[in-house]
Amino acid sequence: MDESGFGMSDAEMNRLLSGGVTIAIEKLKIKGIPIGRFDLETKRAYLEFPDGHREYVAKNRSESELVQKEEITEHITNANNLNADKNS
Repeated sequence: MDESGFGMSDAEMNRLLSGGVTIAIEKLKIKGIPIGRFDLETKRAYLEFPDGHREYVAKNRSESELVQKEEITEHITNANNLNADKNS
């Protein structure tokens, strides 16, 4: 039965999209780009780096959060620059 309007069921669509997301995440890891995630236990956002370490975003808006955002932005910029260099 076509529940989604795309000729496949919602379950089939979810399975297909899930596989695509998994592949996209693996490609980012290979390129050295951190992945934004959310920790359900701590209810906090973090960046997961290809080596497995995590950098959490501060809970409250404070000076430390602003510093962390700058550090995260710097990491993403560096990763994007690495990716651009690899593709050149």
